[in-house]
Amino acid sequence: MSSKLPLIIIAIFMCVSCMHAPLPNLPDNWTGRIVPPEVLEDKPDMASLQLFIMYGGLGCNHTASRYYCPGKGALFWDPGGNYGHHGFVKVTRKFNVVTQNVPTANDYLHWRNLIPTMATEMFVWEGNDRILCELYDRIKTASTGAWVDGFTTASGGMFCSAATSSFLHRFAGDLFKVDKWGLPHNLSKQIHLQGHPDRIYIIDHNKNTIRLYHPAP
Repeated sequence: MSSKLPLIIIAIFMCVSCMHAPLPNLPDNWTGRIVPPEVLEDKPDMASLQLFIMYGGLGCNHTASRYYCPGKGALFWDPGGNYGHHGFVKVTRKFNVVTQNVPTANDYLHWRNLIPTMATEMFVWEGNDRILCELYDRIKTASTGAWVDGFTTASGGMFCSAATSSFLHRFAGDLFKVDKWGLPHNLSKQIHLQGHPDRIYIIDHNKNTIRLYHPAP
């Protein structure tokens, strides 16, 4: 029992730290406009990174990310998540990465309606093919079980955001800066402050709406 105590303490700390209202970092003065689901689809000739931060009734509860590189396709990294494990979706996951039958953003958001999700923040970066395709390649290699410069995608439950933050901290530095470790709402806050995403979408799962927000200048 004593050997498990530190993990129990960490788990309790993470649960308590993540208890807050949904979307705590969205500025009150931002206004968005409702857009159709089609705007979330990949642009065939443009690399992209889509970062999802989900919120339940008591606060943030998961982080996942999706990588698209022209000519190579898409990958979905769901560290410690359940996509493909239950529900109507059945996919093969390799070290938390879906490499075949990869969900589109809309596929994943639709699946999130099956589990307690109030809102999702979706941050999108696109157009910098060199950096974004390098991120794709690292996730692809890690999906084989290989360690990539000391990084693995095989993160356990409750460490989804820590794994994602660590990956972006180490390998996305030419695109934006984030700390090496953080809870989902902490990662969201950093991106709002210094991530410079091209677009931010807010998905209201109760109202089934997608709202586009433009980052403040």
